[in-house]
Amino acid sequence: MIQSLRSRLHPARRARLLPIALLLGLSALAGCASAPAPTEQDRRAAAQIIDTEQRFAAAVAQLGMRDGFLQFVAADAMLIRKSAVPAVATLQAEPADRYWLDWYPDRIVTAGVGDIAVSTGPFESRAERNDRRSIIGRYFSIWRRDELNTWKLAFDAGVRFDKRECAPCLAPLAQRSRKDWALPDPGPDADGARQAELRFEQAQHAGDRSALTKAAHPKILVMREGQDAFEGAAAVAAIEALAHVDATSRSAVVISQSDDLAYVWGEMQSALGKHGNWARVWIRNPEGWRVLLDWNDLPQAR
Repeated sequence: MIQSLRSRLHPARRARLLPIALLLGLSALAGCASAPAPTEQDRRAAAQIIDTEQRFAAAVAQLGMRDGFLQFVAADAMLIRKSAVPAVATLQAEPADRYWLDWYPDRIVTAGVGDIAVSTGPFESRAERNDRRSIIGRYFSIWRRDELNTWKLAFDAGVRFDKRECAPCLAPLAQRSRKDWALPDPGPDADGARQAELRFEQAQHAGDRSALTKAAHPKILVMREGQDAFEGAAAVAAIEALAHVDATSRSAVVISQSDDLAYVWGEMQSALGKHGNWARVWIRNPEGWRVLLDWNDLPQAR
């Protein structure tokens, strides 16, 4: 929950950042008879992410954004301001504030061995706790399990798309729910995530919309500033719109030990010279690696 790595922390942009949180896939993929069924490990890891997200939100409510986040971010976590910045150092330099934030995951995906997870869901933010006007958006977070077997926030981003006089706007605790999303394929890694990401970036540069479409997972979620998440045909169209966009920098591709879930982030530039940040989550299915979640904050992609 960090804006474009949960951008919400910057005074001028913090409402749009929300770290990072996604959906648990507990059912078979629609139309895929061979889709894997959730294992006990899948269920257990998803339950742990839900519990971690709940404790995270409670800490932010009690301690504020700075101190609440510091309890849950990994030592090497990144946040997005105008560009990616180290989370711990950035947070420690922030003054305590009265900024209010609430969120919950409505989708979660976990790697087969339970070392990486992605969550996403709605968020609500206010400049002051007693404000009536809220900013509504969606965040996504990437979680990694550390050496102490604790889930830590590794990356966080989000989009905002509405302002309302409705505080509080989110559903009460008793009405918050999840829906199934996707599960990685447990088969052999026939096509590496790093190669899949490079091919995707090459297709962007070349304007190969067919290749971009082929890279999209059937349940892909696309996030653009000013819009709620795109799914289905709208998500595919948003992916195709990345044609002639170049990645100008890229992090290492972080891959789960089970070789079935991966993420990467960086900066990009459009054909019009606009700069922005981006992040992708890759998941392995029977056809190979596919993009499950795509986020960027390019102005023209809104």
